[in-house]
Amino acid sequence: MNIIKQPLTKGYSKGWTRTPWAIVHHYTAGYTSQQTYDVLSKRGLSIHFTIERDGTLYRYLEDKDRGWHAGYGQWGGRSNMNHHAFGIEIVNSVGLMVSLQEALLMEFIAGRVQAILKSFQAIENSIVMKDIKIPKFE
Repeated sequence: MNIIKQPLTKGYSKGWTRTPWAIVHHYTAGYTSQQTYDVLSKRGLSIHFTIERDGTLYRYLEDKDRGWHAGYGQWGGRSNMNHHAFGIEIVNSVGLMVSLQEALLMEFIAGRVQAILKSFQAIENSIVMKDIKIPKFE
């Protein structure tokens, strides 16, 4: 598997305040991993990996760093998911239909990322971002 390191320089925290127990899958709004990287950099956000449509894996953060990708979202009785989860972006433009082959490739690579992160024995859940409840602030 081809892994390309492309470190983000801002929008993340050094170290974890809790042991991560989940992986949050995001689907990008961009057509490429470079567009994803640019958007994350511009917005001060971060994730650990991006999976390109051809299967190339981009690593933006080291395992020891906490990404800013799920905000104050809540899932499984816990809040502020950034403190609990690794983030993975899967390149797939919103509304763009992908072939079954591309979808299977992306899922395979996502599984490989989970295997890489299994060194964190506490990883118990794989969550799609749309399933995380985002609190409303008044």
